Amino acid sequence: MTFGDVQTYLTSYFFSTGKKKTFLDAIFELYKSHKYLVDKPVLPQQFLWSNMSDEEFIDALNLLPIRINDFIETKYSSNIREHTIFPDKRDIFVFKNFNFALDFVHSHDYFEVIYVFRGSCIFQFEKEHQILIEGNICIVAPESLHNIIVEENNSVVIIIAIRKSTFDTAFFAFLSQKDVLSYFFRTILYNKATPNYLLFETDNSNDIKFIIKNLTMENYRDDKYKNDCCISWANILFSYLLRVYSNKVKSNNFISDDNFSPIIEFIQHNYKNITLKDIANQFHYSESYLSALIKNKLGINFTSLITKLKMADAKDYLENTDLPLEKIAEYVGYNSVDHFSRTFKKFFKQSPHQYRKSIKNRDALKN
Repeated sequence: MTFGDVQTYLTSYFFSTGKKKTFLDAIFELYKSHKYLVDKPVLPQQFLWSNMSDEEFIDALNLLPIRINDFIETKYSSNIREHTIFPDKRDIFVFKNFNFALDFVHSHDYFEVIYVFRGSCIFQFEKEHQILIEGNICIVAPESLHNIIVEENNSVVIIIAIRKSTFDTAFFAFLSQKDVLSYFFRTILYNKATPNYLLFETDNSNDIKFIIKNLTMENYRDDKYKNDCCISWANILFSYLLRVYSNKVKSNNFISDDNFSPIIEFIQHNYKNITLKDIANQFHYSESYLSALIKNKLGINFTSLITKLKMADAKDYLENTDLPLEKIAEYVGYNSVDHFSRTFKKFFKQSPHQYRKSIKNRDALKN
């Protein structure tokens, strides 16, 4: 059956009875009535779904297939695990959230990206309720209690589920490489003590729609490239959000602070030879207050933050240049090669020389 089949059933049931049914109940009722397809529906063959108008894209969403074998034996749980929702060998799963569906506050062990393509929805997070409007993108961290309620017939909400292991490997690196603001987002999403989300207000950007349409299309292709392509489109999505909308981000316990953003940028551009006193003087704070502010905002102390940034730089030099260690140490802000080497070994569990050798051996095996 298709997403359109299930949505038609849920909408009809709601308007005829004033009640809601769960997505699983709808699938089971359609299955019992033999209202399912034997052959997979034919989807639009455009190379890029971004070439579609919004109406054409919504029509294509309703044609997307649902493998009923994956759900017919599934029981409802408020604690959803990856293996119950992700198709085999898939790292990303994209689907349309059902309107007028009965659902409850739940959690899961994967990341969830909620995108309001059209209209609005109610986002329930813990005890908080807020309205997400057209263009909003919300990234929900694993194990966070939440729910999405769509109660308008014309609203379209797209869900992008990403395995946590995939987020760690495919996106985690770029979210933290030599970028303090990216590291900040990473810290928010990986704070295990406090469930959290990041909410980006994208002003209904056509560029975001372009990315979402193509990510959705790739998710339902039938070739060996689709998983890698989905990861690539998701990378583009996150990169674009950080590049364009990082000053319009909110979370459960943080609202983007215009006073802190300049501090982040200053550290980013000067971390090779900067002290806490330098930053305090630049922004007219006491060192103790600034130290506590950085720890509170980034979840890491100033010294550790500077070390992380320097080590990320050093790693790049070792991987991509043949510069001697003396030059690398100088370029990343160390006056002593010995100090640099000790710090690198403590950070990466191997010396700079050993790391460079391992990279060359890896590249030789590839060739």
